[in-house]
Amino acid sequence: MPTTVTTTLPDEPQQQLDNGVLDEITVTRTSATNNGIVRYQIRETGASTWDSSAAGFAEETAAFDADVVFTGLLDGESYEVRGRTETDYRTGAWTDPLSITTQFPGSANLTVTGTTTTSVTLGWDENADNEDGQLVVRERRLADGTWGREREVADAGVNTETNTDDTAQPDREYRYRIRSFTEHAEADSNTDTATTPALDGVRDKRIPPSDWHVEIDHPDGDTLTPTVLDGTQREPQIKGLPRVRVAVPFNDRWYALEGQPMRAWQDGVRVGVDRLETVEEERGDGGQRMILDGRGALELASNEQYVEVSEQETHLAARDTILDRTNLAVDVDDPASDVRDDILMQLLETAADLSEGATPWPPAEDVPLTTDALGIVTTPIGWFTEAEASWSGESTFSTGFSDGEAVALTSYADGGSIFIENEHRIPSDECEVAYVHGLTGENPGFEITIDVDGDTQQVDSVPVGALSPTGGETTLEAQTFVVNRGFDLPPGRHEVELSVTDDTNDGGFVVDFVHARDDRFDVTQSTSVSSGFVDGWEQYPASMEIFFEVVQSVEQVVSATLDVDITATDGQQALAVRVDGEAWQSESNTATTSHTWSDLGQTLQARVTLGRTDSDGSVSGTVGDEPHRLEALELTASLDDTPVLLDKSYRGRFWKTLNRMADSGDFAWVARPWRRSDDLADVDWDPDDPDLDEPEYVVEWTQAGQRTASPAVDVLSVDATETIETSFDRIEVFGSSLSVEGETFSQPSGANSVAVDEEWLVKSSERVYDTGDNPTEYERRIDYEVLYQEGGIRILDSGSMSTDTTYRIDYSHKPHGTATTPDVDAAAADTKEVEDVGVATDIEAEQVALSLLKQLQVPQKEATVEIATNGPEWSLVEAIDLEELPFDEPVVVNSADYSSGSVSLQVANRQSAGEIIDDIRGRYNALAEQT
Repeated sequence: MPTTVTTTLPDEPQQQLDNGVLDEITVTRTSATNNGIVRYQIRETGASTWDSSAAGFAEETAAFDADVVFTGLLDGESYEVRGRTETDYRTGAWTDPLSITTQFPGSANLTVTGTTTTSVTLGWDENADNEDGQLVVRERRLADGTWGREREVADAGVNTETNTDDTAQPDREYRYRIRSFTEHAEADSNTDTATTPALDGVRDKRIPPSDWHVEIDHPDGDTLTPTVLDGTQREPQIKGLPRVRVAVPFNDRWYALEGQPMRAWQDGVRVGVDRLETVEEERGDGGQRMILDGRGALELASNEQYVEVSEQETHLAARDTILDRTNLAVDVDDPASDVRDDILMQLLETAADLSEGATPWPPAEDVPLTTDALGIVTTPIGWFTEAEASWSGESTFSTGFSDGEAVALTSYADGGSIFIENEHRIPSDECEVAYVHGLTGENPGFEITIDVDGDTQQVDSVPVGALSPTGGETTLEAQTFVVNRGFDLPPGRHEVELSVTDDTNDGGFVVDFVHARDDRFDVTQSTSVSSGFVDGWEQYPASMEIFFEVVQSVEQVVSATLDVDITATDGQQALAVRVDGEAWQSESNTATTSHTWSDLGQTLQARVTLGRTDSDGSVSGTVGDEPHRLEALELTASLDDTPVLLDKSYRGRFWKTLNRMADSGDFAWVARPWRRSDDLADVDWDPDDPDLDEPEYVVEWTQAGQRTASPAVDVLSVDATETIETSFDRIEVFGSSLSVEGETFSQPSGANSVAVDEEWLVKSSERVYDTGDNPTEYERRIDYEVLYQEGGIRILDSGSMSTDTTYRIDYSHKPHGTATTPDVDAAAADTKEVEDVGVATDIEAEQVALSLLKQLQVPQKEATVEIATNGPEWSLVEAIDLEELPFDEPVVVNSADYSSGSVSLQVANRQSAGEIIDDIRGRYNALAEQT
């Protein structure tokens, strides 16, 4: 009788992708087979299926030794490609998808086709077929001959080849390029330059070098220059728009000029005013006069619809927002930061801690992971047995057999069993048994059965002579059978038995050893025996990843160290950490790993990969036969307190948006006119430009106290206080309530109480009941008492509950953490309690307490300083150091109140306790919402 055997089909190896030809992707292959075809599929990256419903889906087949080419693809699009081997009889596994982006040609032949004093018209050739847009990018020639920073003046859109820039200014030289883009790629065109004509009749403005000079534009086109009286005063604002109050002789014509353009200079220097806002009439002993009240930096008064920041350091978010949405320059200081090292982020010391910290936990039913008394451990995915250990048949001996012995199946009912003792569910068609055998003639007929929970099912029936000879008794091959075809194998002990049913063969069928496995996991299937030893046939997973809960910090993670207690670090064992869900930083074969990030984040996550190890390694069946166990985990970090905006959306006046940003990190800002002597990186205009008709401003942004000044001013009065009333030696932080349901407890006989898993329980939040299907609920003060602070329950003798009995409890608790100034007795410390912070663990609460203590343990110093001036000569964002102040450190200006001939400054060394707490609470609650 002829015998039909199908040979093994190798899987397609991972191949290389090539995008060197426009609109094409080539799979450059190294063949793994010598027969059949390969089938390759492609789709746009991010699609969820591999069929015609997926965007960009296509399929190509080719000979087993040929390359595969996909044509007609979109420009600049990201695609995923996978492939597999196929014959008429077998199909290989799909490769892992590889990603590549097609070439993006961009636009070309950009030409300036026309100019006016305020516009430039462009034309170009569009080459891409699927761009998301075409940005018109402009640079301006500066006075020193260099080009200024790029500005995206428009998105010309798709399927267009012309655009007019109507934001150009007269008498300027510009350089343009077209930047085509998709979600995955961008490309620039060539550049072309244009020079706009100057305006006719623009006069060279002559400004007097001393005293005040004020101009107001009349609606009929005339420029009015009023006589300026004493009492005219500049009013620079901290975190607001600058003002000027100009005193002029009485004339009711000024009432008609509210809203008109206004400019002012003091001693030849431009001051911050752009528009006449308010006209007031003053009457006194000196007669009547008018006050013309104007404001400057009006771009900051625009009503922006939305400003959104997903995650960015506050000072950089402010800088980018100003540059992207206005024509203003910015002068931003990097905030002073403090890095705290070795801050505990996560500590899991017991099996219960580890299972509570792992996510998801418990794992899915088909995942070979569990907890034992010591930690998290993998469970078996393979089972090995030597045939001679229990099988019936004739023993045969040779060093070519594993353990030097095998069993020849020659008679009816010869055979034996292997027992699968799985702790996880093995999915349908994934449990295989391999019989490693030698065959010199015909095999006997035999059947294979499996017993599942007492139900015996036939797996397969093999007739006489169906197997191909191996070439000798010790020339071994593995014959595999799927033993759970069509059903999941539940956890339990399952017997798989092979029994001879027809012995009319000519003999020579020798079984050496048997291995059962969950075929989703890799094992080494060696059939080469040397001196009685066969390698491989492992019994535990090569690698199992365990993810742990994301931990968060109101400060930024600079670096992190992950330390674990683990039983072994060989094989594929590894540790990994990441910030903000970005790429994992991994290290193999180690119990500790440390990583530093250049792009900082506020969330941190750990991952542990368990492997397998050898109990012996020189005896068959002792390779990969022991699991790795994770017994403890500690995650520490270095934290940087640079303020960060996280998931923020702002709407309203631009200057109010800047204030909300500033309030998140004790920042201050002022807007002042641009000075030609300024040397700033973030500026996009020519400092030598003589045309001052259009206002040009700089926003100075700094953190309180970073800039200092010692101005020479006449101090009229000082009212100063220094207090420790709002400083504290100890901070106690409570998070928002978290719920626990169904926790079991049992108070031992003779014990006064029993602890529950959490401390700081919320009063009256508990529900205590028995474990029955229709549970009986018990009453506080009658059946039990709750120890709310320490987290425990005490059974009362007068009630219906009993010791040594298991009950359940639901309750709410609050994460809790404290920080105390070193060398201060916590019991006697001046303590500040902070409630309702969005922390999830006691460790996170302790981090917040430490951050608050660092700021609140400093005594608060405040003063009101009245100075004689018509406007401060220094920037209000500079901390001032005046001899008249009784403080040994500079103080920052919180506000300035102007009156005739004097300025009242409110100064302090730090924010108030309430402001600091509200800032930390707001930042942490935003972080908690994102996490």
